[in-house]
Amino acid sequence: MRYLSKKYFFYLFILIFFQNINLYSQEIQGISYDIIKQMTTEKNGVYEYNTLLKRFQAADSTLLEIDYLMLYYGSVYQKNYHPYKHIVWEDSLGRLTDAKNAPKALQMMEKILEENPVSLSAHIEGAYTYHAIGRKKESVRHLYLYNRLISVVMSSGVGNSYENPIILVSPKDAEMVVMGNQLSIVSKSINGQNDKYFLVYLVKNKEKKEYPIYFDITLAYTIGMEKVKK
Repeated sequence: MRYLSKKYFFYLFILIFFQNINLYSQEIQGISYDIIKQMTTEKNGVYEYNTLLKRFQAADSTLLEIDYLMLYYGSVYQKNYHPYKHIVWEDSLGRLTDAKNAPKALQMMEKILEENPVSLSAHIEGAYTYHAIGRKKESVRHLYLYNRLISVVMSSGVGNSYENPIILVSPKDAEMVVMGNQLSIVSKSINGQNDKYFLVYLVKNKEKKEYPIYFDITLAYTIGMEKVKK
């Protein structure tokens, strides 16, 4: 297990027993947004974002679940974070993933990952595209990264209520969760609850049973909309 300084153990102890009232006090697997921000932005720290990112991009198999958590949720504190801008690109990528359009698709994928290296759709669409043109090594790498990231997302909450939502850094990632669980979308809406923002999908499973899935998009909505306004 990776060594953590006494300072980080102190932070984790505090966040477990005390609750802030500001917007970003919510916890993800026992770690608050504030702690994620501090850990990923601390120069030369254990979880300094750019250091983790280089290992992530190399598909380093020694990365732990907490590393992927820091990468995914820590992405909101990077200068290129802009979920609503990236949605437009990701939607375009989804229409290009076949052998015929592979050059355009891969160019678009690289553009997305340059600004949003934890884009679920870019990694899975990239895996499809590389597979379509027979580049299995690259396909497997992107599929591996996608699986590690979506595992972190799915561990953030059950998604069965406003009290236990799946926490996302991009509204687009909700589609990846729905697709990954082989569900069809009936409808979706954005709702505000207690100073937080939720994307609620009404979905249908193979047995035609309908039920809602709740996604917390507070970070994406608050930080992302600020950038849209600018």
